[in-house]
Amino acid sequence: MLKNKKVLFSLVLLIFVLAAAFAAGCTSSTSPAGDQNQTRTITDMAGRTVEVPVEINSVLCTSPQSTELIYLIAPDQLAGWNSKLSDVNKQYIPEKYQTLPVIGGWFGTQTGNYETFIEMDPDVVMEGFNIEGNVSDTIVERQEKMGDISVVGLEDTTNAAGYSDAIRFVGNLFGEEERADNLITFYEDILNKVNARVSGLNDSEKPTVYYAEGPEGLQTDPEGSQHSQLISLCGGINIADCQITPGYGRTTVSMEQIIEWDPEIILAGDPAFYKSV
Repeated sequence: MLKNKKVLFSLVLLIFVLAAAFAAGCTSSTSPAGDQNQTRTITDMAGRTVEVPVEINSVLCTSPQSTELIYLIAPDQLAGWNSKLSDVNKQYIPEKYQTLPVIGGWFGTQTGNYETFIEMDPDVVMEGFNIEGNVSDTIVERQEKMGDISVVGLEDTTNAAGYSDAIRFVGNLFGEEERADNLITFYEDILNKVNARVSGLNDSEKPTVYYAEGPEGLQTDPEGSQHSQLISLCGGINIADCQITPGYGRTTVSMEQIIEWDPEIILAGDPAFYKSV
């Protein structure tokens, strides 16, 4: 029992690293050779027909999940981060990428600045979306505000059990099919190992888990939230019995509730809480 829990906890950490680090492919037609402004027509992951440059040299993303996926597949085309890199991030990111500008975006409680994106003049802007949101209206608004800069929809970069389609789409878009295939192989190998390990467990063998967010650990995301999906995926039982806060998440709970839930494992999402708990 204890050994199973240790293995499961290790798998949680492993897939958290993959998730923090992470449809159809592009179809194209190009303008005549030699045209400096040649473009191709693609179908993005929202089903929209979009004109993009044949050669994409610069891309910005509206949210961190999309930015991280671009970094994994086409890092030299990435033109900016959505937020400041932490010291932990910098341990794994070469210095030449650390100096990219911070351009903000639309995620969590953050509202981006269209002028900042437009002034950067990227070849394309990637709009990551979750299938549960109002995809059409959001992307239409982005495109209207971005003007001539093509906005490309990138689906479900927050679904830890379904990264492959988004990875393949980005690989096709940037001409990095081999790199994308290698990443998909790596990702699916880990996912299959986790699923195989978890599938044989009954509920009595699964540890109960509290995901502690915020500096005091008094915020959390219950079962069904995209922010806590890795708990159940990796064989844990999310013990939090509270409402889901849409978008940013982080439902506030009390210490009394946590004591009553009596979790076997606490995942600390904030270094300050981890040091003080």
